[in-house]
Amino acid sequence: MRASHLIVALFLSGLCACSSKPTVAVPPGLNSGSSSPGEPKVVTPTLPPLTITEASKTTPALIARPVTSHGDNREPKFSPDGSKLLYLSSHRSSHRQSQVYELDLLRSTERRVTFHDGDDEGISWANAQWFTYSSNTDETKEGAQAFERLKNIADSKVVATSPGLSGTEIYLQRLDGREIHRLTESPGQDSTPDADPTSNGSRIVFVSTRDNGAKLFLLDRKGVRKISDGTDDHPAFRADGKALAWERLEADGKKSRLYVSENLKTAAALTSEGFRDRQPAWHSKADAVLFSSNRGGSKFDLYLFDRKAQCLKRLTNGGFDAFYPAVSPDGSKIAFVVPGPNGLNQIYLMEDRSASLPCK
Repeated sequence: MRASHLIVALFLSGLCACSSKPTVAVPPGLNSGSSSPGEPKVVTPTLPPLTITEASKTTPALIARPVTSHGDNREPKFSPDGSKLLYLSSHRSSHRQSQVYELDLLRSTERRVTFHDGDDEGISWANAQWFTYSSNTDETKEGAQAFERLKNIADSKVVATSPGLSGTEIYLQRLDGREIHRLTESPGQDSTPDADPTSNGSRIVFVSTRDNGAKLFLLDRKGVRKISDGTDDHPAFRADGKALAWERLEADGKKSRLYVSENLKTAAALTSEGFRDRQPAWHSKADAVLFSSNRGGSKFDLYLFDRKAQCLKRLTNGGFDAFYPAVSPDGSKIAFVVPGPNGLNQIYLMEDRSASLPCK
């Protein structure tokens, strides 16, 4: 099973044109056990709501309500119309590995949309019917080939970062599970993809170890090319597709800060050094970036950096860790992840009141 850049480019062109079926074959084994999403099930969260801010005489307390209750859940992403969330879930009764789920916020139902033998990571909506993610399923199934690659590397004394059995590749899949397309193939890991919201799936940025460390690569009709030189993770396109934000590890390997590029050629630091700034997500109604950070103390809280006003705002301060922020398309809600008392992460929703918060 080999995915050439030419075939990938033809597939992406076909998806954007919406006039013909893609020519890439569905990789065998990816939908192990099922060829369609699971049946929707009602979600009844059992955890109590969280208080984000203290109540005052003029402003009621901001409350975040849980929207998941089973498994270990993370990386929520709003659908283009804001009615659904895609997210990763593991440690379920039916599977231990990380799989993609869809939550209908209007009906409070969830369904499983990937059925893979391996783990899925790094999800992103391509449009209302397609999403992209990374998975190690095929790499696991191709163990013999992976071992041969390791042997060839050893024989040739070529330095590789992390080739072999634990590698991941980028995939594009329909929500109904009927089409799955493998977009990359390389030794090591291609992971954490994010699709340009304006490209209908034809422009995807992802993290790869194919060039001595974790760097950002862009996949489009021209093929695959490197666009960063740091130790980078969690890339995120702005809603207009004209800017990219990501997390870059600092030299000590413990702290990280956020960077932004307007042209995918030059990058500028968005946040200051000395903290662990993580998981950037663009605000849907402002030129602002949300992120998780420990800059306020021992806990990770959610922050927003308004680029126009050059203003940093703290969004949570509830004595708990908060990760993976995402803003609804209408800008009214923020989804994020909080570790539960049993050690499993759950997804919460709260109103977006960032416009009324003061700068720090």
